[in-house]
Amino acid sequence: MTMSHLFWEFHGRIPRKLYILSSLFLMFFGGGLSYFLSPLFGLTIEEYLGGITLKTLSFNVIMNGLFFWPNLAIGYKRLHDLGFSGKLFGALYISILILYCLAALGYFSDDPIKNETFVYINFIFTFILFIFLIFMIFMRGSRHENRYGPDMTGYY
Repeated sequence: MTMSHLFWEFHGRIPRKLYILSSLFLMFFGGGLSYFLSPLFGLTIEEYLGGITLKTLSFNVIMNGLFFWPNLAIGYKRLHDLGFSGKLFGALYISILILYCLAALGYFSDDPIKNETFVYINFIFTFILFIFLIFMIFMRGSRHENRYGPDMTGYY
Protein backbone atom coordinates (compact mmCIF):
# COMPACT_ATOMS: atom_id res chain seq x y z
CA MET A 1 0.00 0.00 0.00
CA THR A 2 1.40 3.37 -0.98
CA MET A 3 1.26 6.50 1.18
CA SER A 4 -1.14 8.12 -1.27
CA HIS A 5 -3.50 5.14 -1.04
CA LEU A 6 -3.23 5.09 2.74
CA PHE A 7 -3.99 8.77 3.26
CA TRP A 8 -6.14 9.71 0.26
CA GLU A 9 -8.27 6.75 -0.82
CA PHE A 10 -11.27 5.21 0.91
CA HIS A 11 -11.31 1.66 -0.39
CA GLY A 12 -9.49 -1.27 1.15
CA ARG A 13 -8.59 -2.25 4.68
CA ILE A 14 -5.85 -1.46 7.18
CA PRO A 15 -5.04 -3.45 10.34
CA ARG A 16 -4.74 -2.00 13.84
CA LYS A 17 -0.97 -1.58 13.73
CA LEU A 18 -1.02 0.45 10.53
CA TYR A 19 -3.99 2.49 11.79
CA ILE A 20 -2.19 3.37 15.02
CA LEU A 21 1.09 4.20 13.27
CA SER A 22 -0.56 6.34 10.61
CA SER A 23 -2.66 8.13 13.25
CA LEU A 24 0.47 8.87 15.29
CA PHE A 25 2.24 10.12 12.16
CA LEU A 26 -0.63 12.51 11.39
CA MET A 27 -0.82 13.64 15.01
CA PHE A 28 2.90 14.44 15.31
CA PHE A 29 3.12 15.94 11.83
CA GLY A 30 0.04 18.08 12.51
CA GLY A 31 1.35 19.13 15.91
CA GLY A 32 4.70 20.11 14.46
CA LEU A 33 3.04 21.98 11.62
CA SER A 34 0.79 23.79 14.11
CA TYR A 35 3.82 24.80 16.15
CA PHE A 36 5.56 26.32 13.13
CA LEU A 37 2.47 27.87 11.52
CA SER A 38 0.94 29.43 14.63
CA PRO A 39 3.17 32.57 14.44
CA LEU A 40 1.95 33.14 10.86
CA PHE A 41 -1.56 33.44 12.26
CA GLY A 42 -0.45 35.84 14.98
CA LEU A 43 -0.57 33.27 17.76
CA THR A 44 2.08 33.01 20.39
CA ILE A 45 2.80 29.65 21.95
CA GLU A 46 1.47 30.97 25.27
CA GLU A 47 -1.82 31.95 23.58
CA TYR A 48 -2.06 28.62 21.80
CA LEU A 49 -1.43 26.60 24.97
CA GLY A 50 -3.31 28.99 27.26
CA GLY A 51 -6.83 27.95 26.43
CA ILE A 52 -9.46 28.08 23.77
CA THR A 53 -10.32 31.47 22.34
CA LEU A 54 -12.00 32.35 19.07
CA LYS A 55 -8.56 32.97 17.57
CA THR A 56 -7.12 29.59 18.62
CA LEU A 57 -10.34 27.83 17.64
CA SER A 58 -10.15 29.36 14.15
CA PHE A 59 -6.54 28.21 13.84
CA ASN A 60 -7.51 24.70 14.97
CA VAL A 61 -10.29 24.57 12.37
CA ILE A 62 -7.77 25.41 9.66
CA MET A 63 -5.27 22.82 10.91
CA ASN A 64 -7.96 20.14 11.28
CA GLY A 65 -9.16 20.99 7.81
CA LEU A 66 -5.69 20.26 6.44
CA PHE A 67 -5.69 16.80 8.01
CA PHE A 68 -9.40 16.10 7.55
CA TRP A 69 -9.11 13.91 4.45
CA PRO A 70 -6.19 11.73 5.60
CA ASN A 71 -7.81 11.11 9.01
CA LEU A 72 -11.10 10.28 7.36
CA ALA A 73 -9.42 7.92 4.87
CA ILE A 74 -7.60 5.87 7.50
CA GLY A 75 -10.73 5.77 9.68
CA TYR A 76 -12.79 4.45 6.78
CA LYS A 77 -10.23 1.76 5.97
CA ARG A 78 -9.95 0.73 9.61
CA LEU A 79 -13.72 0.30 9.87
CA HIS A 80 -13.60 -1.66 6.61
CA ASP A 81 -11.11 -3.99 8.30
CA LEU A 82 -13.65 -4.51 11.08
CA GLY A 83 -16.33 -5.31 8.48
CA PHE A 84 -18.26 -2.03 8.81
CA SER A 85 -18.96 0.82 6.45
CA GLY A 86 -17.04 3.99 7.18
CA LYS A 87 -20.04 6.23 6.53
CA LEU A 88 -21.02 6.60 10.19
CA PHE A 89 -17.45 7.59 11.10
CA GLY A 90 -17.49 10.04 8.19
CA ALA A 91 -20.76 11.59 9.35
CA LEU A 92 -19.45 11.93 12.90
CA TYR A 93 -16.13 13.41 11.79
CA ILE A 94 -17.83 15.89 9.43
CA SER A 95 -20.28 16.87 12.21
CA ILE A 96 -17.41 17.73 14.54
CA LEU A 97 -15.68 19.77 11.82
CA ILE A 98 -18.92 21.66 11.08
CA LEU A 99 -19.43 22.32 14.79
CA TYR A 100 -15.94 23.84 15.07
CA CYS A 101 -16.41 25.85 11.87
CA LEU A 102 -19.64 27.33 13.25
CA ALA A 103 -17.90 28.12 16.54
CA ALA A 104 -14.94 29.70 14.72
CA LEU A 105 -17.35 31.88 12.72
CA GLY A 106 -18.84 33.11 15.98
CA TYR A 107 -22.17 31.29 15.61
CA PHE A 108 -22.34 30.34 19.28
CA SER A 109 -20.82 33.54 20.68
CA ASP A 110 -17.52 35.40 20.76
CA ASP A 111 -16.38 32.98 23.43
CA PRO A 112 -17.67 29.50 22.53
CA ILE A 113 -16.30 27.94 25.72
CA LYS A 114 -18.73 30.03 27.80
CA ASN A 115 -21.64 28.94 25.60
CA GLU A 116 -23.28 25.88 27.17
CA THR A 117 -24.81 24.68 23.89
CA PHE A 118 -21.41 24.49 22.22
CA VAL A 119 -19.84 22.82 25.23
CA TYR A 120 -22.54 20.12 25.48
CA ILE A 121 -22.64 19.38 21.75
CA ASN A 122 -18.85 19.28 21.62
CA PHE A 123 -18.73 16.91 24.61
CA ILE A 124 -21.25 14.53 23.03
CA PHE A 125 -19.49 14.42 19.65
CA THR A 126 -16.06 14.11 21.24
CA PHE A 127 -17.22 11.30 23.54
CA ILE A 128 -18.72 9.36 20.62
CA LEU A 129 -15.53 9.87 18.58
CA PHE A 130 -13.47 8.67 21.55
CA ILE A 131 -15.55 5.48 21.75
CA PHE A 132 -15.04 4.96 18.01
CA LEU A 133 -11.28 5.42 18.37
CA ILE A 134 -11.04 2.98 21.27
CA PHE A 135 -13.10 0.49 19.27
CA MET A 136 -10.87 0.91 16.20
CA ILE A 137 -7.67 0.53 18.20
CA PHE A 138 -8.54 -2.53 20.27
CA MET A 139 -10.84 -4.61 18.06
CA ARG A 140 -9.20 -7.11 15.75
CA GLY A 141 -10.27 -6.93 12.13
CA SER A 142 -11.99 -9.71 10.20
CA ARG A 143 -9.64 -12.67 9.94
CA HIS A 144 -10.68 -13.47 6.40
CA GLU A 145 -11.50 -11.55 3.28
CA ASN A 146 -14.61 -9.42 3.64
CA ARG A 147 -16.49 -7.24 1.16
CA TYR A 148 -13.84 -4.53 1.50
CA GLY A 149 -10.85 -6.69 0.62
CA PRO A 150 -8.42 -9.31 1.94
CA ASP A 151 -7.08 -9.43 5.50
CA MET A 152 -3.96 -7.24 5.57
CA THR A 153 -2.75 -8.15 9.08
CA GLY A 154 0.05 -10.41 7.87
CA TYR A 155 1.46 -7.71 5.58
CA TYR A 156 2.21 -5.15 8.27
